[in-house]
Amino acid sequence: MSAATITMRAALASGRVTYTDSWIRDGLFYLCNNHVLLAVFLAHPEHPYGRLQRGLVLLDSLAFAFFITAVLHSLIPLEMARSALHVTLGTLLQLAFDVPSSMLGTCPCAHRALPDFVQGCCRGVALVCLSVHTCASLIFALLGAGLLAFVGMLGGTNGDVVWHGFVETKLNAFAAALPTAVLMYALVRKCEAGGPREVVAAPSGIMV
Repeated sequence: MSAATITMRAALASGRVTYTDSWIRDGLFYLCNNHVLLAVFLAHPEHPYGRLQRGLVLLDSLAFAFFITAVLHSLIPLEMARSALHVTLGTLLQLAFDVPSSMLGTCPCAHRALPDFVQGCCRGVALVCLSVHTCASLIFALLGAGLLAFVGMLGGTNGDVVWHGFVETKLNAFAAALPTAVLMYALVRKCEAGGPREVVAAPSGIMV
């Protein structure tokens, strides 16, 4: 009996990670569809989650990164200690904050076996939850800006240093998300190994 054929959209919605026999090729494809930054620009055209959701995830991440930077620059007076916390605590907090929003913005919220109406409702709920999550991160960012303004009135902050810290912290988090995503990909691919694999009918001219 021939393997069942499904669309690329259905495969992505189901959370599938194995498309070819190449571990590296499928891994790169997974990163393009799931990394907080890369997915905004490189996600597959048939991905069920559009640029709006992925853009909200990125905005969410940037806003919280600004909050972390503001707190560290306002409360940690020593430059060396602050830099160390940027690399460690700041990066870990951002990864922990990014995971829920990334799941809401790029991962399946309902299995394709469910009726279309139920899947649509689940995607709507996921978008609402992502929007609430983003609003919360923007509130954090405003709190951070207020904290910086207060400390600035006391002469305790430097705008260039804060901006540099923000960029450094966010780049660290983006970089740390790469091995994290690769680990998740490897675990899911291992679970899929040996099981039945449906054939993906990709749109004409689009390769996995």
